[in-house]
Amino acid sequence: MDTLIHLIAVYGLLVVFVSVLLDQGGIPVPAYPPIILTAALATDQGKSVWPIILVASLAAVIADWLWYIGGRRLGAKLLRLMCRLSLSPDSCVLMDGEAPPLILDVRSEPQRTQTGWIPGSVFVQTVAEAPLMPREEVIVYCDCPNEASAAVLARALNKRGFKRVRPLAGGFAAWKSDGQLVSFE
Repeated sequence: MDTLIHLIAVYGLLVVFVSVLLDQGGIPVPAYPPIILTAALATDQGKSVWPIILVASLAAVIADWLWYIGGRRLGAKLLRLMCRLSLSPDSCVLMDGEAPPLILDVRSEPQRTQTGWIPGSVFVQTVAEAPLMPREEVIVYCDCPNEASAAVLARALNKRGFKRVRPLAGGFAAWKSDGQLVSFE
């Protein structure tokens, strides 16, 4: 903590600028602690906090502008990279020309009949029932705690050559509660 306070005392606005720029750029560097410490030191010394606010805003605008330029020049490549690196790939959208993922429902028949299913999903109980052609992406879902059945099937499919296989975060309940389409026919 003493090192951070010393850095801020000497390079306050530069530390704020770099931390906000990196944070807005997508690198997990905390921006709030340097801003708060710099503002506290400025207030203790009777200085204005407006330069801190302006530097932080400038860094955020520059980072956003760089994302905009990157999106304009690289477009789909940048989006695919971010989806691969993302901790939440469920939020990524399909790009034009990409095949939709294979969606596997591992719930029991009575459960599917009662609650419905995700449109286009394939009903399987075991790896042997899964379509044999590996796809670019496979999403497996169930209604069990922590997606246990889906995780077991996902691991087995991964061993059979399917590259990007993952359980649906939150399972069918999360899908339904998000207001997504549900089929009954």
